[in-house]
Amino acid sequence: PHTSDDDDRNYRSREEVEAAKADDPITKFAQYLQSQGIASDFELLQLKDRLVQEINTQAALWPEHIETQLLTPWERTYMRRL
Repeated sequence: PHTSDDDDRNYRSREEVEAAKADDPITKFAQYLQSQGIASDFELLQLKDRLVQEINTQAALWPEHIETQLLTPWERTYMRRL
């Protein structure tokens, strides 16, 4: 799906959705780390929790640090720092 609101089952077959999940690069990398003995299930879960926490923290701070201005399409960009 493109967003959390996007239900790709509306335009993809069940097989295509499952194939995409199986080909997910993050999942593949986690499987590689486990197969090589580099990281355990527990360590990967800890990492995921830390990443989610960091992303949420940064997302909450973003409006305080950056003010943006919408530009017209002719300016070749959608926002810039003020």
